[in-house]
Amino acid sequence: MRGTSPFANLDVLSVTLKLTGHTTTAGLPTTGLSFDLQVRKKGDTALSHVTALTQVADEFAAFPMTIDVSVEPGAAPFSAKLGYAVDELTRSAPPATSFRVPAGYKEAPSLFDVIFPGRSGGWMRVRSPSPSPKPSPAP
Repeated sequence: MRGTSPFANLDVLSVTLKLTGHTTTAGLPTTGLSFDLQVRKKGDTALSHVTALTQVADEFAAFPMTIDVSVEPGAAPFSAKLGYAVDELTRSAPPATSFRVPAGYKEAPSLFDVIFPGRSGGWMRVRSPSPSPKPSPAP
């Protein structure tokens, strides 16, 4: 079976992931990571750029305890910054009845399809290694 390389339509692709050290965040041991992605498709004039700094929990499958993300989608006329931090972590699952699917809910194929709608072209599909749970219907 023949296919097209995911890099065939790119002029620029640069990805850097760095371990930045170990610390404690909200009482849990964490590892710091720095992420930098730059990409430009052939024919595009602007470079898309995503950077992130995060502290991931060592004992919770790399759950992000803090994250700061900056997105500059190149041709799009905006940039975005997102930050969050976990102040307290409970070691039990909340009851499923606490969750409701919002009206108009639609699952995105990947995070990049949310950040760059209509721009990822399928070359950056990121999927979790296990199937995601389906939302429970609202009571």
